[in-house]
Amino acid sequence: MPFPLGKLRAFVLVLVVGVLAAGAADALAQNLLGGLEPPTRHFDEFEIAGRVVYFHQRAIDGVTVESDYINYQFDANTKELLAKKIHWRDDLPEHLPQASIARQIAEAMVAGEIQSTRLMIISPESAVFPLKPVPQGPCWVVRSRQGDELRITVIDALTGKLLGYGVPPPYTAFSFTGPGDCPQTWDWAWWSTNAQTWFNTMGYQTEGAVAPTLEKIRSHVKSDQTAMFFEIAHGDYSTFNYGCENGSWQGLAAFKVDIWMGNYAKMPFTFLASCDGMCSLGASSFSYEFRKGSFENTATVGYCGMSGAPCENCWGWSVDWQNALFSYMNQGWTVKAAFDQAGADYPTCAANMCMRFAGDADFKVVPAVMRDAEPPVVVVASPNGGETIEYGTQYEICWSAADNARVTSVAILLSSDGGATFPDTVAVGEPNDSFYLWTVPDLSSHAARIRVVAYDGVPNAGSDVSDGDFTLWGTTAGLTESEYTGVPDRAMVQVAAGNPVTLGCRLVYGVPAGAQVSLSAYDVSGRLVDRLASGYREAGYYCLDWSPGGRRGASLGTGVYFLRLDSDMGTATAKVVIAK
Repeated sequence: MPFPLGKLRAFVLVLVVGVLAAGAADALAQNLLGGLEPPTRHFDEFEIAGRVVYFHQRAIDGVTVESDYINYQFDANTKELLAKKIHWRDDLPEHLPQASIARQIAEAMVAGEIQSTRLMIISPESAVFPLKPVPQGPCWVVRSRQGDELRITVIDALTGKLLGYGVPPPYTAFSFTGPGDCPQTWDWAWWSTNAQTWFNTMGYQTEGAVAPTLEKIRSHVKSDQTAMFFEIAHGDYSTFNYGCENGSWQGLAAFKVDIWMGNYAKMPFTFLASCDGMCSLGASSFSYEFRKGSFENTATVGYCGMSGAPCENCWGWSVDWQNALFSYMNQGWTVKAAFDQAGADYPTCAANMCMRFAGDADFKVVPAVMRDAEPPVVVVASPNGGETIEYGTQYEICWSAADNARVTSVAILLSSDGGATFPDTVAVGEPNDSFYLWTVPDLSSHAARIRVVAYDGVPNAGSDVSDGDFTLWGTTAGLTESEYTGVPDRAMVQVAAGNPVTLGCRLVYGVPAGAQVSLSAYDVSGRLVDRLASGYREAGYYCLDWSPGGRRGASLGTGVYFLRLDSDMGTATAKVVIAK
């Protein structure tokens, strides 16, 4: 069974379509068809999604003609005729020869428990009965079950010859997503190929597979790109068979999908075409797990009870119903509106709730949607404005980042112009562990800000920037004296201009409160080479000019020196490079 999976470069709460009313319309004079059809032609009447639907299944002398029908759809309120659909073969006689083989004889040719038997004319376009050559006369179609096996046997009603077997619906005694039997001899190619063709038409690059491996299924569930998922196989709402190996079914349970979906976004659209795939919508069902329990921007459709007697007639229309559903979706209809209209076109399925819907009634898949279109949400915690961070120290940049699926990596950028530009990269490809230990570079700015950018698997990117400016203290402040205003938040010393030093430089030092201070210069061995300032200072910034010759007249050689400010409010240091 081909297993097409859509890949994109790839809140109204509605659970199940409701059939409001169903009943036979034997008295045509009392319904909307008066004058449109002869009174001898029987129509079933349904009310579906605001439409009154009249459906006639063609039969000749009591023999059902597969795929031939007439369908009228009226607005339930205005009674206006909205649509008339008809499929009618013109190569059939007005009357058929009477069956020579009795029902009991046909049933005796079939093993197992008989579920139903009926006479049919097989359509040359049949997906359920792909017989070659196509039978020309009436056939007995016997549906039976032997143990876990469901079988549809076709017998010539005139000669008693066994003509072959129909394609049964996927059923609950098995799981799904794989071949029709094990070892494999047939599959549901009509259904899966139809889905694959429509998904490609809708704009999704689609991969199809027959009896896919477990890894193949996993790769499309655990994906940031696969947005459309279709399966048809033996199974129910909680288990499925994805293949056959050495005569044994290979199965998968819905709880595994739950695990796989854990860190990935919900599947936008899922078609569950196993027999009871949509009979349950709660936790641990495929519908729930593919939607991740959501009813927003996601939808699942599929079968319920398809192997049972109420849906026996629906199975014959299932490819047509599916084709109609995808056609309307491709026209930009919401999935729910397309679902309802397909039900109106083929009311035999809607009447018995053989097709079901769960999800967002306003959700569309055309234009093509992404599996994950939501970027991560990021909040920078620190530095977030007002901090003073000194060159050479290690500072913990902190943030939080969350995504509807997962954050795969984080980048950290630095601005020195108040967030106008972020030319400097602090880190890239970091895990989303909420902090990064930053070794502060030799940069100086009173208008520094950090931007944290978080990426998901698509990748979508979300970011946040420090709310306010913070200060970086490097060996050269690069600031004019007028920019040192207010009060520092700690004791500090800085080379404001002229580093490396040739003839001289300007120094800035400061304290956050009144204090005794001592500012000195040392060489790399720790030897005192100059005393620059001492005494009591009020809170604020102070500037002074310093030359390499030193105030004591000792000429300092080229190299690295350190300024040290000692005060009652703490100690601060800065590096000076002297170049002659």
